[in-house]
Amino acid sequence: MNIGFVCPEYPVQDSANGVSTYTSMMVDALLNRGHRLTVFCLDAESGESCVAPHDEDAVRVRRVRRAGLRLPLLRLAYYQLGYRLAAGYLPYRDLAVGLRRTILEACEEEAIDVLQCPEWAGLPWWLTSVRIPLVVRLHCPISVSYPADGVPPSRSLRAVAGLERRCLSAAIDLTAPSHAMVSRTEDVLGVTLPGTRVIPNPIEVAPTVPDEDRACGSRSILFVGRTDGLKGFDGLVVAFGILARKPEFSDVRLNVVGPDHGVLLDGRNRASGMDYIRATIEDAGIRSRIDMVGRLPYAEVKKLRWPGRIVVVPSRFESFANTAAEGMAAGCAVVASDAGGIPEVVQHERNGLLFRSGDWPGLATQIERLLRDRSLRMRLGAQAQLDVQDRYALDHVAAQTEQFYSEVIERYHARC
Repeated sequence: MNIGFVCPEYPVQDSANGVSTYTSMMVDALLNRGHRLTVFCLDAESGESCVAPHDEDAVRVRRVRRAGLRLPLLRLAYYQLGYRLAAGYLPYRDLAVGLRRTILEACEEEAIDVLQCPEWAGLPWWLTSVRIPLVVRLHCPISVSYPADGVPPSRSLRAVAGLERRCLSAAIDLTAPSHAMVSRTEDVLGVTLPGTRVIPNPIEVAPTVPDEDRACGSRSILFVGRTDGLKGFDGLVVAFGILARKPEFSDVRLNVVGPDHGVLLDGRNRASGMDYIRATIEDAGIRSRIDMVGRLPYAEVKKLRWPGRIVVVPSRFESFANTAAEGMAAGCAVVASDAGGIPEVVQHERNGLLFRSGDWPGLATQIERLLRDRSLRMRLGAQAQLDVQDRYALDHVAAQTEQFYSEVIERYHARC
C-alpha cells in the first residue's frame, strides 16, 4: 500500500508534538512492513517537497502551503481582518484547502491507497472530495484539549467545535488511541462514534540495562511536556513545593523538559513557566531545584529515562499519554493522573502509580512513596516495560493498523 499521513511536523526530531511522534513511529513501522509512505506536513512556509529521513523512493514528504489571497495588499487585509473576525473558521479552512491541493498534486505523481488525517479542527471534512479512502484519527480535538487547558468558552472555540462536530458526524472510518478519547469526544461534541476502532499509539521499547548507581541515586523527578494547564505543569509545581519543603527531600530536583507554553492564569494571559514557579513557590532554595531544560530533540529526551527513574505525568486530560508509555518503555517508575486514557496505560500498583486528577497533595504523596522505596520503583518499572512491550510494540500496532487500512480500502471500493 501507499499510505498517506497528515501531521503537524515531520520528522519527529524537529517536534515535541504527540501527533508527529505517532506519525514518525508509524512511518518507520509500516516502511519495515513493505509499504510506501507519503507524509503531509502542516507546518511549512512553502509547498515544496523535502527529503525524508529514509529512502526517498519509499517515503515522500510534502509540506502544505496555506491557501488564501496572494496579492500583498489584499493578503494583508485578508489576514488581519478576516482571520480576526472568523478566527474559528477561516484559518482552518485555508489550511484544509491548502492540504487538499497538496494531496491532489501528490496523487498526480503517484496514487495514494489510503489517507489518515487527524480530526484537528475538522480538517478531514474538507478532504472528502479527494476520492481516497480516508481514516480519521481521533488524537484529541481542539474542543476537548482547549477547555482542559483552561481556555474559556468563546465564539472562536464554538466555531471550531462546530467544524469538528461536522467532521466526525460525517466520518465513516475512525480510529482512536483509547476508549476514553472516544467517550470524551462524544460527551463534548454531542456525537455518537460507535464504529471507532481503538488502536493504541506505538511505543518504541529499547533494551535497557539496570544501572544500580542511577537507580539508588534517583533523586530527580522528570516531567516531559508543555508547561501548560493541560499537561498539569501548574499542579506539578504545587506538588513539588509540598514535597521539597520536607527536610529528607532537600536534595530532590525536578527536571522540566519541553516547550514553555506558559500557564493560563485568567483565561487570557499566560505566565511563563519560570514566572509561575516564582509566583507559586516563595522559597528561593526550592525554586533553584527546578531545572527548566526547555525543548530537546526526541533522541535526547530518551537519554533522560532509565530504569527506576521517577517520571511524572500530571495531565488534566490525555488521549493516550505517550509520555507515560515512553517512560514505562524505559523501565521508569511512572506517577500519573487518572485523567482520560491514562488508566488504560498505567495500572495502579501494577506498572505505575495513579493519583486523582487535580489532587496535587495526592501527587506529592505518590512521588514520596517512590522516593522512599527503591524496590517499589524498580518493580513498577520492570513490569511497565514488559506491559508496553506486550501491548504497544511498534510491529504489533502496525499490524493492527495495516489490517484496519485493508478493511477501509475494501469498504471504500464496495461503496464505489
